[in-house]
Amino acid sequence: KEFPLEKRGDVDISGANKNLLIAEHKYGSGLKTALNFYRFDRNTLAFQGAFNPLQKNTDINENDYFTTLSVKGKLFLFYDVYDKKADKYTLYALPLGDDAKPSGNFIKLVELDAVKKSNKGDYKIITSKDSSKICVIASPPREKDTDEKLAISTFDNTLKNLTRCQVTLGYKDSKYIPGKFILSNDG
Repeated sequence: KEFPLEKRGDVDISGANKNLLIAEHKYGSGLKTALNFYRFDRNTLAFQGAFNPLQKNTDINENDYFTTLSVKGKLFLFYDVYDKKADKYTLYALPLGDDAKPSGNFIKLVELDAVKKSNKGDYKIITSKDSSKICVIASPPREKDTDEKLAISTFDNTLKNLTRCQVTLGYKDSKYIPGKFILSNDG
């Protein structure tokens, strides 16, 4: 089905499970960009409606949206939030039910001490080949003339933390996270 889009509008598929297909709808709203989500039946591609998963009285806003992942058939929306007052940069996950509505509260996965918004660190999320686990790779804020440090955490399909470790790599700190990882049993 075709959707009328705003001049500054955009729709991208962001995640799917056995029954649902979730798409992000970004559009210009005045001087800001707004975001909501569309849900579709995955088998028929029938449009099932728009939704905004964020509740009114939360510190997390739509501009904090990071990505959507399917972990063992469960859909999660991820948000990375910078808290200026506390100088913290936190990665949260919001589980979605079969109707694409939130099926619980935000789950705090990883929190970094941030220097400022322009130097808060970076997150990368990788799913295992069978999508039963995720690995969150956190790169803390850059420090001049120090080696790159990474905090690596793995989570199961309910986002229960399985492992956590920190590594220091043999090259100078930069804002980029390396592309290939092998996380072994010895950390």
